[in-house]
Amino acid sequence: MRTASSALDTGSFVLERIREHPRRRTEREEIVQTAREAYLAAGGRSPTGGEWVWNAHRVTWVRKDCVVKVSRSSYGESALRRDLSVRTCIHARPAWASWRPMVAGTLGEYHSLDRFAVVEERLPGPSLVALAHDERVMARVRGEVAQMRHATAHEVEADDWLYPWFFGPSATVATLLGRWGQRPAAEAVTQWAFDVAMSIEGSVCRVVLVHGDLWPGNILLRPGTVPGIIDWDQASFHDAALHDLLHLTLYPLSQERKEDLGLLLRRLLTDRDDATELRAALRRSGVHEVLCDVGVTERDALLWYWLRHVDRMIREPGHAHNPRWVRNNVVVLATTLIQERETR
Repeated sequence: MRTASSALDTGSFVLERIREHPRRRTEREEIVQTAREAYLAAGGRSPTGGEWVWNAHRVTWVRKDCVVKVSRSSYGESALRRDLSVRTCIHARPAWASWRPMVAGTLGEYHSLDRFAVVEERLPGPSLVALAHDERVMARVRGEVAQMRHATAHEVEADDWLYPWFFGPSATVATLLGRWGQRPAAEAVTQWAFDVAMSIEGSVCRVVLVHGDLWPGNILLRPGTVPGIIDWDQASFHDAALHDLLHLTLYPLSQERKEDLGLLLRRLLTDRDDATELRAALRRSGVHEVLCDVGVTERDALLWYWLRHVDRMIREPGHAHNPRWVRNNVVVLATTLIQERETR
């Protein structure tokens, strides 16, 4: 009879065998070598030490003097290139000089076989995750984001952005729902996106630089100066300010409560009694100050944020094939749209 101890030993043995698999070992060695070569090419001296952070799409080598990021997949390379492009643009614009301390500068980029690597400055300070409950700190961050919003604001014709804002993402979400046998839900999402798009057709919208994934984990707290903001791979120079404000407010609550974002948003949209705290957080977010920028209601702003978030997650490998994620983040909100249509 196997004991708990023997089971653990077997598990450890299997894990070690997986780690020692030749292909995995070769990939690991290749990535480490690429990171070290990129570091040396950027002027580094001693390619040792530091902390390695591995995920499915990229590897990050955090050193005292810089950060080296190496792609691990085509998706990871695309994200790294987008991040590099946005940060370069921010540093290149004289009008945005005051915001450069918030964004890491690029020390070099490197190509090796199928890998792409970027070496960037390391911004000082810990992430804001541990202080996400401190309203004074969050108010300060929102103030900095507001200043960046005002500095980057410009007007665009809404008609030029209806596809990337509504039609494209809704088609992605509807396709996913259709694959999971949720045709009425897919139709409800498509109809909602069409209705909102038509409501702002022909108007002029005020858009800004949007980070796209602005949550405490991507914000570095630095006493006495502006916070640092990292990971700009989801950024857009022509987007609605409401996305960053809602993500900065609602995503941390979702993480804290261990509640899927779709379920949390449903409580807000259906105005349930247990959504009082969420309502208070929404008022503090400042999102109501920017609704007029694009001419949408609070309800449509929440749904638009949901559509954007889900569209992004679907494009990342893995989520679209996870039944629990699809049910709690996509189907639940689409079903809410169906119920709203039936009660009209």
